[in-house]
Amino acid sequence: MMSTKIGTESAVTAKGRAAKERIYAASIRLVNAKGYEALTVPAICAEAGVSIGAFYHHFDSKGDILLRYIREESDALLEFYRRLEDLPRREAILRSVECFFGFFAVKGRAFVAAFLGIIFQSGGSYYDPRGFSIVAILDDALARGAASGEFHGSGDHILGLARGVILDLMVSWCVVADSAVVADSAVVDTAADGLVSAGRERMSLLLDLLRY
Repeated sequence: MMSTKIGTESAVTAKGRAAKERIYAASIRLVNAKGYEALTVPAICAEAGVSIGAFYHHFDSKGDILLRYIREESDALLEFYRRLEDLPRREAILRSVECFFGFFAVKGRAFVAAFLGIIFQSGGSYYDPRGFSIVAILDDALARGAASGEFHGSGDHILGLARGVILDLMVSWCVVADSAVVADSAVVDTAADGLVSAGRERMSLLLDLLRY
């Protein structure tokens, strides 16, 4: 028979988990509805119906909200990639890149810029950029494509070039407020759908170089 103390502790733990999930869900609603600029701790607490003390009991800062969001998104991208087993690795990479940049329409420019800023300022101690699932996907697909003869050449330098394509587009999208940015003689639409197509196009150009 469960003791009263154990039963009480279990109820408190469940209540705490529910409050944490409520805070997180409220944060994502705010980001989706009003953008990252609206994501202040008081606004989150008002949306979630909790005290500021409750927020800081579960999260150190709103940066923790970003980190959890990125991790969940990363898991979703990996699951997407796993469903592409029947495709050539080139197409699997391109579809994964499209999926990755497709998330940006939900996050918004301010969210992405804030997260990149945290990474750069912390020197990767807050979140190692190599932990992005898109990096693991590129690493896996490039290695398997080289092993099967689909690509000629692999290794860290090739992975570095592919990562560079991703990072360059992420940063360009964040820092340009106009409708387009000129980079490497190519015009990149800064709208989220333009980012998706630019990601596929640029990665495709890199992968084409590996086929010869």
